[in-house]
Amino acid sequence: MMSRAQDWAWVQQDCFTSQGMVSVCERLPTHLECFQDSCYQLFYARFYDWQTEDKCNATGGGHVLEINSAEERDFVKGFLNTAPPRRKRLGEFPLTSVWLGATDSAVEGEFRWLSDNSEIDFQDWARGQPANIASNRMSQDCVALDLFQDWRWDDVSCHNTNALVCEIKNVNGSSG
Repeated sequence: MMSRAQDWAWVQQDCFTSQGMVSVCERLPTHLECFQDSCYQLFYARFYDWQTEDKCNATGGGHVLEINSAEERDFVKGFLNTAPPRRKRLGEFPLTSVWLGATDSAVEGEFRWLSDNSEIDFQDWARGQPANIASNRMSQDCVALDLFQDWRWDDVSCHNTNALVCEIKNVNGSSG
């Protein structure tokens, strides 16, 4: 199991302590896994793009999911495919799309990472993407992973709402 240390870094922690089974596990995110030097936390609630960096920053100083290699892409696909299903209650939606921390809002067609405005080296666009098909006069300057396109990248309107994966530096090193 994973939990946050006081310095907001993710560390390994067993759910059993000298006091027996504690509520630490109950406070953990619904779906959290680590791979190489990052931990990934899934939020099922729907967020607008402009809410995502703030939410991730408040969640231990992380940032919106960034995929930088084929290995990380494969991990993320498995992570999303094995996410526990959510019951449909008010505010909960099936997991069909997740924000990726990329945008081309500064220069159309030049996608950059939100966290540091760096160029994106690895890309995994769905067939025909990025298409920048404007709907209701809203351009597609944001990027989401789409379940129905095998979690490949799709440029979408920043006014869409999607689930969120925050990526947080794993100070304990490699896992996965």
